[in-house]
Amino acid sequence: MNLSIYIFFFQIKKDDINVAISLLARVSGIGPAKAKELVEAGIKTLEDLKKHQDKLTHHQKLGLKYEIDLLTLHIFQLMHNKFL
Repeated sequence: MNLSIYIFFFQIKKDDINVAISLLARVSGIGPAKAKELVEAGIKTLEDLKKHQDKLTHHQKLGLKYEIDLLTLHIFQLMHNKFL
C-alpha cells in the first residue's frame, strides 16, 4: 500500500475516533477521558451507549436520556420546519 494512502486511511480512522469521543462527551457527566474509555470499549454512538448503560453512573444515564431527548426534539423541529 502506498504510504500516502496508508496515512489517509489512518487519518480517517483517527478522525472517526475523535468524532465518537466528541459525541459521547456531549452527554452530561461524560468527560473526554470517559468518552475515550467508552470508544476503546467499542461504544461509538449514543445507540451503542444505550445498549451498555451498565458502564454509566446514575448521572451519566440521566445525561444520556436527556441528550437523546434533545436530539429527537431537534430532529422533529428540523423535519417540521422542512414541511411548512
